[in-house]
Amino acid sequence: MGKIADPSTIFVIDDEVPITMILQSVLIKSFSHNVRIANSYSEAEKLIDGAIPAMAFIDINLGDGNGYNLIPFIKKNVPGAKIVMMSAYATEGEYMSAINHGADHFIEKPFNKNSIIETINLFFSK
Repeated sequence: MGKIADPSTIFVIDDEVPITMILQSVLIKSFSHNVRIANSYSEAEKLIDGAIPAMAFIDINLGDGNGYNLIPFIKKNVPGAKIVMMSAYATEGEYMSAINHGADHFIEKPFNKNSIIETINLFFSK
C-alpha cells in the first residue's frame, strides 16, 4: 500500500544545477512549497526513499541514469504523486514516451516561470 503524499513537498530532479535552482525559486516564491532537490539519478533514489512528494519534476536524462526509471518507484510508493517530465529534446516522440512511462505531464526546457505556475495549477488549483 502506498503512502499519502505531502501536498507541500515537490521534488526537482535534474542534473543541471541552474535548472534546479530556478525551479526551486519559482516553487517557493509562488507557492511556498517545500522543495527537495537531487542533481543525479543516485541522489534521486535516496531522496525518493526518504520523502513523500505530491509532485516531482524529473529530467529525462540525468547523466548517471534515466529519469523514466524513477517514475514506477515514485508511483508505487506514492500513488497520488504527479510526475512532470522535463527535456530540452521536446519532440512528439519524447512527449509520448514520457506519457507511456507513466508521467502525468511534460514540459520543454528551457521553460519560463509561467509554464511552471501553469503546470502546478493544472494539478493543484481548485
